[in-house]
Amino acid sequence: MRACWLTLVAIFFFTGCGAFDFEVEQKIDEVLVQGDSNLYAQRFPLPQDIIPAQAWSYNLPQEPAGIFLEAMSLKMTATAGLVNGKLPTFDFMYGITFYVNSTKEGSTLESKPLAWGTPRWGSVEVIMEPNFALNLVPYIDEGFEITSVLKAAVPPNNLSFKGSALLSVDLF
Repeated sequence: MRACWLTLVAIFFFTGCGAFDFEVEQKIDEVLVQGDSNLYAQRFPLPQDIIPAQAWSYNLPQEPAGIFLEAMSLKMTATAGLVNGKLPTFDFMYGITFYVNSTKEGSTLESKPLAWGTPRWGSVEVIMEPNFALNLVPYIDEGFEITSVLKAAVPPNNLSFKGSALLSVDLF
């Protein structure tokens, strides 16, 4: 699930520099997961890092006061198929946490939780709880990647999901 949702920030800076705050929505690439009903029955765990790290490096044309994650969600898709005519659910997942990490060698920026969530039973969407206080500007300045830790069992069926993130950009 490689996604560069912060790359859209540049478009808005170049076309919308000014005294206004704005939001940027970015789609998160689809992830395909192979299911196995026998492994699901045994609650065999999926690898925690099944969602690949998302790497970004970015130069902003002007220094914003802050860039914050406002919302993030994951939603099932029909790409891997339907189950009894319906989208699969996130019942295989116990929780997920996304972290932001600097990619600069020797950085003093710590890995910090960016968003986390636990799906409701029978849900086809996971609404993440953003770390509203985490300003991403220092990470953007150094270059960063988003990693995730997934707590989940192998699902009973093949499934696919994608996501979206909403960023708020606060200008000086």
